[in-house]
Amino acid sequence: MSEKKLAVVTVVVAALSLLLLRYENTKARQLVCDADLWRRYEHDEFEGFDNETGILTGDLIVPNYVHFLRMGSSMQNVKFIDAMCMLAAFKKQRPDRIYIHTDQKSFSGFHWEYLIQKVPGFKESLTIVATQLPDTIFDQKFSEAYHLFHSSDVLRIQVLMKFGGIFLDNDSFLVKSLDPYRKFEMAIGWDEGMFLGTQVLVAHKDARFLRLWLNSYRGHYYPTLWYFNAGEWPTVSILWARPELVHRVKLLFGVHPLIDEVFISIWPDWRKQFAIHLLTRHLNAMFASCGINFTGSADLTEGFVSSYHNTLYDMIGEIYDLKSNFNGQVVEKFNCKSR
Repeated sequence: MSEKKLAVVTVVVAALSLLLLRYENTKARQLVCDADLWRRYEHDEFEGFDNETGILTGDLIVPNYVHFLRMGSSMQNVKFIDAMCMLAAFKKQRPDRIYIHTDQKSFSGFHWEYLIQKVPGFKESLTIVATQLPDTIFDQKFSEAYHLFHSSDVLRIQVLMKFGGIFLDNDSFLVKSLDPYRKFEMAIGWDEGMFLGTQVLVAHKDARFLRLWLNSYRGHYYPTLWYFNAGEWPTVSILWARPELVHRVKLLFGVHPLIDEVFISIWPDWRKQFAIHLLTRHLNAMFASCGINFTGSADLTEGFVSSYHNTLYDMIGEIYDLKSNFNGQVVEKFNCKSR
């Protein structure tokens, strides 16, 4: 065989080998998927949409709505840190509507009244949506221990499927406008080597992943596992095989742990984030290690936040005048070493 023919054969064999390898890898990834997920929505209007570039004309396809979910009697009184997250969303995003989906008839508290009475335009942008927590998903009863959390995971999907827009956890602090992500079918925080984060979601109501995500509960709800259905299973069963369904945002949605950077340090790079999840339900151990008596998110009062100069103080200081609104003494530095 001539050298020219040998070279051609070598190239062809290499190309076929690469195609076979790609096929086998794809096939292997799809083995973990429930094939029924794909059959249900074969003719989706977003099929073929490019979630790498999004809409190139400058048009924004996700409505400028911000959604919060406040379920249970403990949500009736709006705490300082929750009010600040609402205020940040209002000031940074300038949404057309802020929707609060809740089973409470009304809200109360000094900082709720501040939002309603003292923040121009906030009340006018607000819509309260009467909502009840579901007890089941596809005839599977939610866990008693995790009912609030698991049913809330489902509700955020259903809210976005109905309205579209931006869903934020109550302790997700918006650093700057999410408009750059409103040109995509759906954008999520999905860090390298991690499962997806549910704390910041930007989606068109017809986004393919929303329906597949909800449908992934069918026959696969695990009541004893905290984050399996919300984050682990949809990542493994859907996104590993079809990552093109979403625009993947690494780190900038702040769904990864940033406790040291926010509460212990003065972290100048916080302004590079689009959002930061404050993890308010997980701060007890950190504050205990600093010798500070802290029992939960209720302790993140205006007085407490004003007592330490850390990143959180700077974040809130951009949207709310802590010095004028609270007469507490601010120390120069958070009195605790990083863990």
